[in-house]
Amino acid sequence: MKHLLSRLWLPATLLLLLAGCAGYNEPRTQTVSEAIDLSRLETFSVRIHHEPQDTAFGETVRDNAMAALLEGFRQRGFTYTDLESADFLVILSSRVQDETETFATDYTQPGDKVVVIRERGPSGDVITTTREREVLTTYESQPISVDSLTRLFVIDIVDTETDVMLWRGYMTADDIELADPGEVEVYIERILEELPDS
Repeated sequence: MKHLLSRLWLPATLLLLLAGCAGYNEPRTQTVSEAIDLSRLETFSVRIHHEPQDTAFGETVRDNAMAALLEGFRQRGFTYTDLESADFLVILSSRVQDETETFATDYTQPGDKVVVIRERGPSGDVITTTREREVLTTYESQPISVDSLTRLFVIDIVDTETDVMLWRGYMTADDIELADPGEVEVYIERILEELPDS
């Protein structure tokens, strides 16, 4: 009996270790530039997208997701405001996806455009200038594909003035049904850890 228990101990231990590691895949990111600078931005708004038939992404999960996004960006020095006043929009998308599908989004990519720029002068006063500038390099976001049935979380940061996607972070999780609604906060914070310093 003792010999049998010792033979079962190793496979059981390996199974527990594997189970602990199988919850999610590490986040990945896409940016319009290697030197993306979020320090010029101060205010943000949030939009959450999910498919209507995705009943697992219900009201409690959405509330937890919103709380995690608000807290995550406030901790990084940004101020939440309405969309009309925001410097950038944070878009969280969640969906269940398999290897036959891809996640793709379309953002307009303007070239030269007249924009209003508000900057703080040395005395702290806000200086408003209007000038023509070329928007950050035009960028096509890469479609996201997966190897097996999984839940995908995508966070896009979009410049509200130009509708250019500045940054994308995403990850997948095995928890398709979101059995623990609070786990969504962990996933969001894990993606936000990949944000460039602001």
